[in-house]
Amino acid sequence: MSNNAAPGPFAGQNQPQFNSYGTQGDFGGPQAAMDNSGGMPDNLDLPLYGASIGQAITRFFKRYFKFAGRSSRSEYWWWQFFSFIVAFVLGFVQSLFGGPTDHMNALGNTIEVLSYVFGLAVLIPTIALTVRRLHDTNKSGLFALFFLLPLLGGLVLMIMCIFNSNPLGRRFDDASAAGVQGYGQNGSAY
Repeated sequence: MSNNAAPGPFAGQNQPQFNSYGTQGDFGGPQAAMDNSGGMPDNLDLPLYGASIGQAITRFFKRYFKFAGRSSRSEYWWWQFFSFIVAFVLGFVQSLFGGPTDHMNALGNTIEVLSYVFGLAVLIPTIALTVRRLHDTNKSGLFALFFLLPLLGGLVLMIMCIFNSNPLGRRFDDASAAGVQGYGQNGSAY
């Protein structure tokens, strides 16, 4: 126990002080206020705060169509960065072999097809990741529909995904998979 611990509920015992709600822990995850914050790369049911780019991409593909649960800010933004880089590289290589108005050769057409295939292959999983990120901020996944609004919808969604993790977002976890007590009727999640 630390010397600056607050007195505990039992005489002579000390308990460590935790930062108050709203303070940010390492890598953007809330500090000790969140007792099931993941931290284990193998546990896909909980967000991994401070995920590396490799962990974020691996977790993205392992949770391909999973809309339930939560994803950390690092998982979300590393995936956004990776997909932007892939799209940029494919677009750049395609432009080397003729633009959309020029006649492209076979390699340019192949790169264009690869761009479309990549975009379609990650569209639904990216929406699922966005829903899980919104869950981590304790917001409904239905806010992901903002991307349908022209211009401002994407901006509003981006701002919502920048928000800190909220411990109340645990309500979106699968209680049995996360190893926490249920909190709805009959011990089930909402």
